[in-house]
Amino acid sequence: MTCLLFAQQTSVAIIGAGLAGLICARTLVTHGFQVTVFDKGRRPGGRMSTRQTDVGLFDHGCQFLTGTDPSFLAALDAWNKANVVRIWDGRLAKLDGENTAEVSLKAVRYIGANGMQSVCWDLAHGLDVRSGVEIKSVQRTETGWFLADADGRTQGLFDAIVVATPPIQAANLLQAAPHLATIARSVPMSPCWTVMAKFPQRIPLLADAAVIRNSALAWAARSGGGSSGKDGDDSWVLQASPEWSQQQLEESKTMVENALLNSFFIAAGCAEQTPSYVAAHRWRYALCSQPLTAGSLTDAASGIAVCGDWCLGSNAEAAYLSGLAAANALLIRRGDSAG
Repeated sequence: MTCLLFAQQTSVAIIGAGLAGLICARTLVTHGFQVTVFDKGRRPGGRMSTRQTDVGLFDHGCQFLTGTDPSFLAALDAWNKANVVRIWDGRLAKLDGENTAEVSLKAVRYIGANGMQSVCWDLAHGLDVRSGVEIKSVQRTETGWFLADADGRTQGLFDAIVVATPPIQAANLLQAAPHLATIARSVPMSPCWTVMAKFPQRIPLLADAAVIRNSALAWAARSGGGSSGKDGDDSWVLQASPEWSQQQLEESKTMVENALLNSFFIAAGCAEQTPSYVAAHRWRYALCSQPLTAGSLTDAASGIAVCGDWCLGSNAEAAYLSGLAAANALLIRRGDSAG
């Protein structure tokens, strides 16, 4: 099939409005590309979404940002100066149900100034983001890429596409690039059951976040970063281990809520409370235990790139760097570079 030539006004469709897709979009727009972002969710964010409830905000996916790469550290610093994020000043501990050991932070941690959604909303500002649109198929023709949504409606013709979704979803969209689909399908992703809970009284735990061992839980953190010096009610996000989440993948939300609340009280070593608010959320594709080291996957001849944390690691920094790598692949294809 003929190699698609990129003009200066290249049109690009990005499927997925998480961190990887949005930084890719922002980078391409900065370099003059015409970009449209599609996402099946109600708003941008992906696993950096924030659950908005009547009792407050819950960062029920990604809860902290930290990094080592200079470009991501520069982004964190810029977001901090723009009040998009702020430095987390809480205390981190390890819990096993009997002992609590405080952990010294090896790097500065940031949280969203108004929930972790703040980062993705900042990146999405001014972009053409079409939420609530699930792209189900992409088809390559001699003139470009046609996208069709879940209702069979055509969503436009584009010179290039970027798939910024979990690997199994990416593989389903990569029929026109079977070699990339094979690679994506080989990357395992683990689920994560998450419970958001608000308690009428402060949980008597000095730590504001904890790594938990010997439990169904792997992680717990006060919503919004918390501060152990405050009184009154208390909101927490509880995240199960990948193993427990896989075993209970199809269980009811009520069962998951009860099980993880019980595990939390045991790990914290405190009396049980009946939450004034509780909700469970299942992240079917949450964690990547065996990520690629590719940065992004590309088929330069046809004008397709694939990105996501799973292309490089298993955290927000990996997603950011993968999105940059995908953007750079398309920029190089056009004859320039993101630098």
